[in-house]
Amino acid sequence: MGDETFTRREIIRSTATAAVWGVVSRMTPAVQANTPEESEDGDVPCGWSQFGATEANTGALTDLSGPVAPGPRRWKLPADERAHAIVIDRSSVYATDGSELYARRRSDGALEWRVVHDHNLLSAPAISDGHIYVGCRATDRSGTIRAYDTSSGTTEWTVTPPTPVTGISPPTVSDGIVYAVGYGFGAGTDDRLYALDERTGTIHWSRSTGPSSIARETTAGVAVGDGNVIIAGNALQSVDPRTGEPHWTQRAPTSFKTIGTTAPSVANGRVFCTRQTDAGPMVECRDLADGTLQWHVRIASESNRPLAGGRIPMAVDGTAVYVGYTNDRNQHATISALAIRDGAECWHASFDRETHQILGLAVTSETLYTHREAINTSDGTIRWQAPADLETGPPAIAREMVCFGGESVVAFDTQATT
Repeated sequence: MGDETFTRREIIRSTATAAVWGVVSRMTPAVQANTPEESEDGDVPCGWSQFGATEANTGALTDLSGPVAPGPRRWKLPADERAHAIVIDRSSVYATDGSELYARRRSDGALEWRVVHDHNLLSAPAISDGHIYVGCRATDRSGTIRAYDTSSGTTEWTVTPPTPVTGISPPTVSDGIVYAVGYGFGAGTDDRLYALDERTGTIHWSRSTGPSSIARETTAGVAVGDGNVIIAGNALQSVDPRTGEPHWTQRAPTSFKTIGTTAPSVANGRVFCTRQTDAGPMVECRDLADGTLQWHVRIASESNRPLAGGRIPMAVDGTAVYVGYTNDRNQHATISALAIRDGAECWHASFDRETHQILGLAVTSETLYTHREAINTSDGTIRWQAPADLETGPPAIAREMVCFGGESVVAFDTQATT
């Protein structure tokens, strides 16, 4: 299976949805476990450990070289097994599959364990130090945060926030702390950021991120970097990771947590975030030390504005900020590369597609991946592209492989074939 060549048609079938939420259950999880095996990687870093790659939420692993052309396929799951979000450590690939959370061996895709739920909503997972964390929402709209053992899928702890919440953001894990935003629904409720002990689930602290939306089913997580936890709430805030006390707060005419915006990113001593305005979405770059604005760029004109409520995914490497959107004028998908230094546009790439969203971006040393395109980061040219007739989502990247979820999970080597 490992030496099977990935054809262009197979690439098309491999790309798929990595939505932040998938359907799961209120029942006590049932675990089916096989014996996991360690990969040959030894003690190399995990790879794509959370929804935005790392706790900084940049969507970038720039020390990796991703496939610039169809490479050899490593393994593929049965067609009836889906994945809405994928994370990868040194031995396994973990995914949420509608009603399940499961682990498969990196080397050949063999099932290691499966946790079965029923009729809940499950966030994108995060992995750290032998544990996997997810946010869950029950059918009665009560939210919980759960931890599982990555080797067996057994439940380590379950925490229900003391203030009722209707859902939980994708967790962010950093330095022994799990950060997750519990969100409410409608007037009179607040969203709150919770900081929990990674091992026990004990809540160290929580703080409000502002009034809840009247029409939101999910919310963005946080980014952590250089002793700062960055919250994109009604205001943009940096708080101390150990106490939750604010380092700084920056406000703007519109909220930083409107529908469609994504979690902030931390890179190069700066904070990158998106914000919806009356004139269209804005990308902002702020100083990590005090939150002062360094530059801002409106990424679409009034006559070519993005779809209302559409996601505005972002990825950041050492040189550029990549922002994706789909506009409501001609339904073209567009990705803009903005220089980290001053926000000047390096290039933009537009392409027709029938679907109306760019669900996520991922960056290696030379290639930017969407759920449909592989793009040269130097000039924006498309290396390869999947057609628009499949439901697809962002990839997850590790040292020697790239995984795409959706209609099935496909893993293939990052050694490109020429």
